[in-house]
Amino acid sequence: MTSKAAVLRRTAALFVTTATVGLIATPAYASFSLTSTSGEWSNPIGGSRIRYRTTARNENQIRWGTPAEDSPTGGKSGLGFKGIGSLDFEAGEVFTLGTLSHYNKTILGDTAASSADLKVKLDFGSLGFQNFDFTMNIDETVNDASYHAGGVCPYLTTGNGCSDSITWTGGFSGNTFTIGDTDYTFDLVGFSKTNDVSTIQDQFISQEGYKSEAYIFAQITEQDLPAQTVPEPAALLGLGMFGLAAIRSRRYR
Repeated sequence: MTSKAAVLRRTAALFVTTATVGLIATPAYASFSLTSTSGEWSNPIGGSRIRYRTTARNENQIRWGTPAEDSPTGGKSGLGFKGIGSLDFEAGEVFTLGTLSHYNKTILGDTAASSADLKVKLDFGSLGFQNFDFTMNIDETVNDASYHAGGVCPYLTTGNGCSDSITWTGGFSGNTFTIGDTDYTFDLVGFSKTNDVSTIQDQFISQEGYKSEAYIFAQITEQDLPAQTVPEPAALLGLGMFGLAAIRSRRYR
C-alpha cells in the first residue's frame, strides 16, 4: 500500500512541475499566409545599356553592360528575382522569400552596375500587400586574378575568371508594418544555394560565365514580444514549499 508521505511527495512534485510550465510558457506567435511574393528592380548604380524584362517563368530582371564579343561567355550581366507561391509560416520563423539569379557574363570594363534596388511585394491575400525596399550590391571583379592582391581572386573561384559577390545593405533591417493592432519587422536573413536554413550565408558567390541562383531567406518578427520567464532554482524551491503547505492545509482540514 502506498504511504501517505509518498502520495504527498508525488503531489508536491506535480504541483511544482505544473507551476514551472506556467512560468516558462512560450507566448503565442502569429501565423501568416502568403499568397505570393514578387520583386521589381530599379535605381541601378553605374552600368550601361540598362534593360528591364520579365521572363516567361515570371522572373523579373535587370540587365546591364556591353557584352565582350570576343569571349565565349560574353553577354549582358544582371540580376533576376523570382518570387514564391503560397506559403504558411509563423512569426519568428525563417522562410524562403524567393530566388535570386545572377547573370555573370563577360562584359567590357566600366559597363557594370555596382548595385540595384529591389522592391519586394508580399501578398497576404485578404490582409493586403506589404512592400519592402532594399539594395543588392554587386562586386563585379576583374576576371584576371593578376589584377587582385597576391594574384588571387577575392572570392572562391572554381572556373575561368574571378567570381563575383552579391550582398545586401539597409532596406530590410528596420522595415516595419502593422496588421490589425500588432507591429511587425521584416528582415532579410541571407542566401543559400540549397533551400536549407542551416546553410544560409551573408553573401552569394557567383562564378564567371554562368547564371547562378540562390534562395533568399527572410523573417518576420513581432515587435515588443514579451520574453519568456525562466524561474530561478530558489523560486522553484519556494513553489515546492508552498505546494506542500497547501497540501498539509487541505489534509488537516
